[in-house]
Amino acid sequence: MKVSPQEAWSTTAVVRAALALACLAVAPNTTTAQADRPAEEMLRTLQERGRQIALYLQAVDRTADLLKTQGSGAPPSDRTVVA
Repeated sequence: MKVSPQEAWSTTAVVRAALALACLAVAPNTTTAQADRPAEEMLRTLQERGRQIALYLQAVDRTADLLKTQGSGAPPSDRTVVA
């Protein structure tokens, strides 16, 4: 069975259109769930975690500065934060 390039292209276009319609049919259901605002407790928890990370990064910077002034041969710190 030989398929012409035009037939293959039109089949691909139909499949893409069907996928796009399926995505559009699902999209309104997911957007309504995201419109809700997080609970106040969750926001406070996130804010406190952000403060802890900021304090940690400040401590790393101060320690690196202290090691530089003391002439330590320590390698620079790797600033990877995993929350």
